[in-house]
Amino acid sequence: WHRFQQKADVLHKFGYITAGFQLTADGEWARMIRINHSLLITELIRMDAFSGIAPEMLAGVMASIAHDDDRPSSYMRLTPGLSSMLGKVRQVADSLRAYEPPPLLRSDVAALAEQWIGQPQLNWASLVRSTSMAEGDVYRLLARTLEFLSQIHTLKGTHPGLADTAHLAMGNMRREVLAELP
Repeated sequence: WHRFQQKADVLHKFGYITAGFQLTADGEWARMIRINHSLLITELIRMDAFSGIAPEMLAGVMASIAHDDDRPSSYMRLTPGLSSMLGKVRQVADSLRAYEPPPLLRSDVAALAEQWIGQPQLNWASLVRSTSMAEGDVYRLLARTLEFLSQIHTLKGTHPGLADTAHLAMGNMRREVLAELP
């Protein structure tokens, strides 16, 4: 009960539920985000942090949020846009630290996802060779990123532009070995 009450207090504080535990308008769409770091993601959406974002950059941010392994794995260079976006995400994540542990926000995995989505001519073997991550770890990362993007895609009724961007990223992601993913 205490854990529930703590979570309810946070949701009330951020305006997702009323004092009587009823969903607010933001709570209605935010309930569709049922993944790790959902408070961070919904707050970024509420502040329009993803407004006009390119599909590959959205995928990079989601990969960085989804990734939970702190072992060094690759040393890919970030594009300036993704670097700036991750800086903003890190600020928001740090501001929410009291309510939700921040994600690792690894820039190297963000760059890996951005490269896979942004370069449709890139083949799987070349992507895997570009990192020191094991092939299975790359697959797992991109599969989790796809899961995060699919939940953002469910917001087409309230955030159609962002949902369309997530849909484009998902379409570009599902190729070669990732084509079998739902």
